[in-house]
Amino acid sequence: MNEISVDLKQHLYIWLKSLPFLKHRNLRREFSDANLIAKLVNFFMPKLALENAYPPCMSMTKKVDNWTRLNSKVLSHLGLNLSKENIEDLASSKVNVTEKFLLKLAIVLYSINQEQIKEAISQLKKTGG
Repeated sequence: MNEISVDLKQHLYIWLKSLPFLKHRNLRREFSDANLIAKLVNFFMPKLALENAYPPCMSMTKKVDNWTRLNSKVLSHLGLNLSKENIEDLASSKVNVTEKFLLKLAIVLYSINQEQIKEAISQLKKTGG
């Protein structure tokens, strides 16, 4: 999947625009330091990603450090293990890499959310709610 369809990108951007903490100026650059990915994960799964553990930064070295830490502490728990090459591509804002990653993350977060909803409904049924 080298290219992402315009339709799929549009759906991704609509989803991202619904999130209260994004500026939407330059998507790839905004996500290049991993800070907003941590915020995004924290928004849907509080306690999994500590936002302040991935400070906004400009240097490539610090961006790679943030991504590496996020990969080992958060993304691996979501089944989204990134290679060193993926991390460098995300940190350098390589075209389509951020969008592809965000689509994968959205799918994972959506499926986890669906499982949490099913569990809550099941618990309500068990308790007679």
